[in-house]
Amino acid sequence: MSDFDKEAEREKLRQQYEAEKEERKATQRMSELLLQGATMTGKHCDTCGDPIFRQNGTEFCPTCQQQQPAGETPAESESAQNADNQERQTEETASAEVPSADATNIEVEQSNAETTGQSAPSGQSTAPSNQPRRASPSQADTSNGRSPEPRTAVEQNERGAGDLAEARNALVRKLTRLAMEAEQTDDVGRARELLAATREGAEALDALDRAKR
Repeated sequence: MSDFDKEAEREKLRQQYEAEKEERKATQRMSELLLQGATMTGKHCDTCGDPIFRQNGTEFCPTCQQQQPAGETPAESESAQNADNQERQTEETASAEVPSADATNIEVEQSNAETTGQSAPSGQSTAPSNQPRRASPSQADTSNGRSPEPRTAVEQNERGAGDLAEARNALVRKLTRLAMEAEQTDDVGRARELLAATREGAEALDALDRAKR
């Protein structure tokens, strides 16, 4: 093999190593985000194809976010803060409307009681349809526009478990591919690099398994 061919082969291996190094970094970032409480949205970035995460009300790509200028970070933070403020205002408005259901029931009972008291002395019988009726909880909720209850902790835990399972499957696929490349290569240095990458991926996989327990 000529010197030119050797140099081209070394350059090719170097490029492959750099690409896999970036993949390892992306996998590590995704593992850290999941351990910090972020969730995967099921969508993928239009730029790099990596999964989109949601944390503190903001959706972002962990890979592209690292490549964006620092000046864009405050805008993203402000957008997330505005979303949180709007959500809090909605919850406060819904909670402020809750007592109105009891007030409506009291007014209905008082009105019917007065009507019954006035008609009793005259000896007139009162039809069953005129008897006081208490509005059902479901009707009170509907008439007063009460917002539905937020998601329970069980639903949130199930979603988090699904995100961890998806991340684990992605790690397993990468580990399998790296192990196959290490087995097929004849370059000792290249095999050593692939085995190191496999070991790092296995450590990340172990961290995810501990988080699921």
